[in-house]
Amino acid sequence: MSDSPETRGRIPLPVALVTMAIFLGAMKIPSFRPLGARSLALMLPLGVTWAGVVKLRDAHPLLLRAGVVLGALIVLWAELMSLRVFFGVDALALEPSVVRTGALLLGLGSLALETIAARRSLRVRVSAWLGIALGFAAYLASAAPPQRDGELALVFVAALTGLWGGGFAGLVLGALGARLATPSKPPTAQA
Repeated sequence: MSDSPETRGRIPLPVALVTMAIFLGAMKIPSFRPLGARSLALMLPLGVTWAGVVKLRDAHPLLLRAGVVLGALIVLWAELMSLRVFFGVDALALEPSVVRTGALLLGLGSLALETIAARRSLRVRVSAWLGIALGFAAYLASAAPPQRDGELALVFVAALTGLWGGGFAGLVLGALGARLATPSKPPTAQA
């Protein structure tokens, strides 16, 4: 795989194929649905966060470390919700408003990270990737543990909510922050 800026951060083909195999296996084999749904619930926040943070590889080391720390916090935040909903870990139960406030604060951190990267002339779109994981966690915050047959549907709806809610919001707000942070070039005089 090439290491150009355009392909950096894309999910490698083997990871995408394994994820698709788990999802399709969970759809077609009823006895595999709970295991497939739980696997996807744990892999989704980790995968999208990794895809976002790896885009900072060429950034200043301090910016890269900040991205890794922010990514780790986002994965932890999203996995807490997955563990509560899909694995029944009641010790991790937080109020939905606390989860959404935490997701909002982490989202603001990702916007700040993207704005600083844009100031350094890096177009990373990290807020969109991290927003998917945060939207996933925000949706699961108020979800009740599903019935055995409803786990895959809950993962699918949470993933779509993360994609269209958190991902789209991160994309739009990150692009706005990058646009505001990028110094404008003075107009050149034409002779």
